[in-house]
Amino acid sequence: MEDRFPASVQAAMRDRGHDVLPMKHVGGGMNAIRFWPDGEMEGAACWRADGTPIGIGGGLARRGVRFNPDPAQR
Repeated sequence: MEDRFPASVQAAMRDRGHDVLPMKHVGGGMNAIRFWPDGEMEGAACWRADGTPIGIGGGLARRGVRFNPDPAQR
């Protein structure tokens, strides 16, 4: 994570089990989608890039339905 984050934030991330390596800057844009227990999705995008997080949900698959385009895996 960027070294501009306060030491307290870095320590909190370590306390949550993350490996933290302070860096001068992180390249590339990052996006994330949080899945809430009720099925709602929340998106966030890095302000440095032009990314846009999108969450599209169609509900849970029925039992036995597989999402694999490889015919050998059907």
